[in-house]
Amino acid sequence: MATPDKRRRSSVFAGRSPVDPPAPAPEQSPAPATASTGKKYPPKVTFYQPQDDTARMRGAFRHTDREEGDRSLSDFIHKAVMAEVERREKKYNSGKPFPDLEAGSIPRGRPMGE
Repeated sequence: MATPDKRRRSSVFAGRSPVDPPAPAPEQSPAPATASTGKKYPPKVTFYQPQDDTARMRGAFRHTDREEGDRSLSDFIHKAVMAEVERREKKYNSGKPFPDLEAGSIPRGRPMGE
């Protein structure tokens, strides 16, 4: 049996633990600057969602991100939302984009009486 100082070491696994999350693929990089804001990242959008749906979403993302090419959870959510936007545009607006709305123009929270 080889002594500890004579064992061959793998440079691929050096410094890694089997419980560490996987490192991102080399081609994955932060989102590019957005055309509308000129900033490195687009503005943050928040929403409320039941915890069990959030856990399910994270599971679907983590178990399929490489196969689907998702760079991040934000990328996954963005693709899902835009697929629904496009579906509604096709169904309700002859496939054309609806007019843009500024942030804050949609009422927040639950409508009164619910």
